[in-house]
Amino acid sequence: VENDEWVNAVITVREFVDDWYLFFTTKKGLSKRTTLEQFANIRRGGLRAINLREDDELISVRLTDGEKQIMIGTKDGSL
Repeated sequence: VENDEWVNAVITVREFVDDWYLFFTTKKGLSKRTTLEQFANIRRGGLRAINLREDDELISVRLTDGEKQIMIGTKDGSL
């Protein structure tokens, strides 16, 4: 972790299977769904899970089975 970075989420999993996903959401509204299996063999140098613009930041990471609909709400009540 670099000096200007911090841990945003810790997700506990039993096994890395391809039918489960990590769902990432950023402050600027970018969302990304990635198969959990892609995180099975992370090397010592780490893995960039999502590319962020300089003015954006990761606000949420959730584990999902990919079968449910996900709704994202803002602090002012927008969906």
